[in-house]
This record gives sequence, C-alpha cells and structure tokens, in this order.
Amino acid sequence: MASSKEAQAQNGEEQKKPEQTPTTPPVKLEGDELKDAIKKQVEYYFSRENLYQDAFLVGKMDAQHFVEVSVIADFKMVKQLTTDQALILD
Repeated sequence: MASSKEAQAQNGEEQKKPEQTPTTPPVKLEGDELKDAIKKQVEYYFSRENLYQDAFLVGKMDAQHFVEVSVIADFKMVKQLTTDQALILD
C-alpha cells in the first residue's frame, strides 16, 4: 500500500515547499552576509519593478528621490534582518 505522500505524488498533488524569494529573509545572518542581505533587500525596494507598484515608497521620496532611513528601517523585511539604522546606511 502506498503512503499518502506517494499517493499524492502519483496523483500530481504533492505539496511543494515554499520557495525562498529575494524578499524572504534567511535565518539570522551576521557580518558580510547580513550586509549583503540588507543591500539586496534595499536594492529590491528601489528597483523599477517595485517602484512601479509601490505608491507608499514613492510617496515618501523627496524631490531628489531620497527616502529617510527610518522609512526603510520600518519595513517588515528589513526589521527581520536588523533594527540598526547605521547598518542599513552602511
């Protein structure tokens, strides 16, 4: 008799594990890995793809398109990486 996983696989119903996306924070990082993860996340926020749909972030920009670091630091994904605004600026 097949297990339920085998039966699901045979029926094409096997559940897939959630994929890790660029915006999914990994486990606690430190050092250069943490800095790289923060950089990648902030680069995503300011990508054309994201800014096209992110009215909130665009609305927080000044005339030179700068945003206060406190705005970025308050984003959920950044808060999961760090609460250190100096590290975000680094």
